[in-house]
Amino acid sequence: MKYSPTTSELARLDNMGDEELMQYAVTRIVECEEVWSFGNDDGWLIRDVAEKSVITIWPYLQLAEQLSEQTEYGQSTPISTSLEQFISSVLKQCINTEIIVELCPGAQRVGTFMTAAALLEVLDSLIETGEYFLEG
Repeated sequence: MKYSPTTSELARLDNMGDEELMQYAVTRIVECEEVWSFGNDDGWLIRDVAEKSVITIWPYLQLAEQLSEQTEYGQSTPISTSLEQFISSVLKQCINTEIIVELCPGAQRVGTFMTAAALLEVLDSLIETGEYFLEG
């Protein structure tokens, strides 16, 4: 764990809308160069949400730990991977298997859902240019 959220960040998260939460999450993931999720010996936890397969990610361990007691995360534990590994391996596998990504859910909020391809595009743009644009 390289970084931690500030107290003011934690206080603001529950009031963020989807776009602001997505912007916060991807910016922090790029800054921290680390992605957190839940997993076990078999790999990353994949949940079913509205008949879609979903992985959940956070930029910080502390944000993942907020949900570690929920039953849907079961016997999983917070795990991290480097941003480079996340982009080159995890996201590409998610694209190939049509797994959706949920960014930064919390105990009092649902996260922002994105396709893995859209997240890859946003991350690549942010890394290359320092900024990104959502279409639509």
